[in-house]
Amino acid sequence: MNLSHPVSSRRAAFSTIAIAALALSALALPAFAQEVSRVIAIQVYAEVHGSEDPYIYGVAPENEPVYVSPGQRLRLTLVGTGLVDGEGEEVEIPANFNVSSGPSVDIIGRGQNWVDISIRRNASGVAGSIGYRVGNDYTMRNEIRSGRIILEVEEEE
Repeated sequence: MNLSHPVSSRRAAFSTIAIAALALSALALPAFAQEVSRVIAIQVYAEVHGSEDPYIYGVAPENEPVYVSPGQRLRLTLVGTGLVDGEGEEVEIPANFNVSSGPSVDIIGRGQNWVDISIRRNASGVAGSIGYRVGNDYTMRNEIRSGRIILEVEEEE
């Protein structure tokens, strides 16, 4: 005689599958969810809309300008070099963004660690800058916790 109830068996099977899935997902946690002891640098991936090849620029402490063209739309994704188990790894850097200077740049979308911007067609020289402020998710020097991403128009040759 079988004493197991069909519904109980399905619940047990579902529970086993759910536990197994959670265990596997815990093994594949992204770096930002792992134990990051300290963030030592901030970078930005600049990806032109429609392109699949982002460029990476050093934001802090390097302060490299992101090169843009008039009329361009870009996604700027903030990442950092974090120390994970004593090794440097790229980690997502959640931040708040704002236009900190310049009349030639507009924010057209935003996410946890990215911002979409549009460069106006009449932009020249330094088009503007996007300010960022990192929350308290990571330990880092105050000098890199907030700053600016400088947007510089490329000179045509």
